[in-house]
Amino acid sequence: MKISRFFTCLLLIIFCTVPNIYPADDIQSQFENSWNFYSNRVKQGASEAERLSILDRIEKKYEGQGIDLAFVKTEKGKLLGAKEKEAAEIAQRKDEFYYEWGKWKKETAPHWSAEVQYGQLNYFDRKYGDIPEVKEKIQLEKERLQGPTNTPMQAPAPPIQSMETSAPQDNRLQLSPKVFGQIDYWLKDSAFEEEEKALKDVTGELIVLGYDASSANYSISNGLGIRGGLLFPVGDGTFHIGGSVGYIWGPTWESETNGYSWSYGNGRSEREDTVNYLRFLLEAKKAIPLNNDVDFVFRGGLGLASGRMETTITNSGTFVTALGASTSSSQSETWSGFTWEFLPSLLIKGNGVNIEFGVGFAQFPTLKETEDFYEFEWAPIGFRAAVEF
Repeated sequence: MKISRFFTCLLLIIFCTVPNIYPADDIQSQFENSWNFYSNRVKQGASEAERLSILDRIEKKYEGQGIDLAFVKTEKGKLLGAKEKEAAEIAQRKDEFYYEWGKWKKETAPHWSAEVQYGQLNYFDRKYGDIPEVKEKIQLEKERLQGPTNTPMQAPAPPIQSMETSAPQDNRLQLSPKVFGQIDYWLKDSAFEEEEKALKDVTGELIVLGYDASSANYSISNGLGIRGGLLFPVGDGTFHIGGSVGYIWGPTWESETNGYSWSYGNGRSEREDTVNYLRFLLEAKKAIPLNNDVDFVFRGGLGLASGRMETTITNSGTFVTALGASTSSSQSETWSGFTWEFLPSLLIKGNGVNIEFGVGFAQFPTLKETEDFYEFEWAPIGFRAAVEF
């Protein structure tokens, strides 16, 4: 059968390359025979390369001979389009392989034994081994793992089973949860707005009470927080969900109010408000790989927070003797409520340890105004630096 096909192809080649000496009817008949030959080869499973070669010869033979070659050109267009599509699909699969390969080699392979690594290579071979370039890379890695003796290495059954049952490709590369710790730096922003308004009113009230002059100044510090948590991989390994617990110191308010009187004498009042939060967050993050070393991460969280404010007031001079204020007093207030944050960041991947830097904003529970405390609302911009294991 192979010999008869060979001679048939040979006769077609000779026929297509011999100058045309036939009348028009014979040319049409010969074209139909050539097309029938092509159709039969298609039915017999001829490769795309062979089919394109036959169509090229038919087109060259009958070009300009009054033969309608529309079918030939259409068929060639379909084959060339399919060939380009196949090349694009192979290129896409190669990109997927090199992404998986880079992530595996950088993050996971260093922590696996040679036998388990060999099992992962078998998975790569089954999925991408039909691409010659990839096949060669996998084979070289297998030879490296086998060592100089080239003793065949068998992958242990459990890891291979786990790889086969995990359909999404990156789940095999992110088998363990991520433990993280971070430091947050929160700007004061709109904190203590009500205290600022009240302080301006106090300076005017002192004049009404008989003081000749008054002054006030204040400062507000930013907040600092720490937290730790655990994140679990979901889906393709670029999405994680988990939880954290954190503590925030600040912001802190410090103010000083002075009343000046030539008749009564001077008075002074100093006030300090400190705010702290304990937060419990449900956190999630979605990583978008920029390259093998850096991911852009959308990260956010929501949960509950408990706040505590402590106020200390110290009075001296005529504020005590003339106005009857106590020399010192302190009190505290606690509250709780809903909290959330959004902190996109850049994640720099290392050998088992990742570093993350981000900036965003958050909303903390609001302390409603009471008899002893002003309303306190805080929605700051924040910066974060985290280490992930």
